[in-house]
Amino acid sequence: MAGRAAPIWLIGPPGAGKSTIGRMLAHRLDRPFVDLDRAIERRAGVRVAGIFRREGEAGFRRRETAALQALVARPGFAAVVACGGGVGTRRRNVGVLAAHGRTLWLDLPSNLALARCRTAGADRPLLARADLYRRRLARRRIVWRRLGRRVDAQGTPIEVLRRALAALRQRARSRPVRRR
Repeated sequence: MAGRAAPIWLIGPPGAGKSTIGRMLAHRLDRPFVDLDRAIERRAGVRVAGIFRREGEAGFRRRETAALQALVARPGFAAVVACGGGVGTRRRNVGVLAAHGRTLWLDLPSNLALARCRTAGADRPLLARADLYRRRLARRRIVWRRLGRRVDAQGTPIEVLRRALAALRQRARSRPVRRR
């Protein structure tokens, strides 16, 4: 990957600002922006919540993996990609992210992430129960920590963008990603 542009993957909890920061980062770096959930919705012809109702989380995750693999199959693909919070729950996805590009983990405390989502009135299937949501985030944080360079997602979008740009300027992580 040295010498050529590669994708930048944004991971983290719902409400961390992956889509907002992703658009800003793509603009700043003069790259395309892809919201993985929106790409899945376009391919399915239905919103994420509808996929969850019809196919459950397992069906959504299969679609997520297919969409992710379709992106990296594009020659020269070097977009900024906002990934869904659960993209790291499948070993195959972790391998794709680790092998193709750089990953930034937008870290946000679960109570703040939950509050942001509720304030936005988002239709997010996995937020129905706060206790389950917090446990799910705790499990996912383990993957996010291994996979991406941490960026504090608290503060204004401009502050988070500055932190993300600083993280990209830093050398790539020295320790290899362990696949689950």
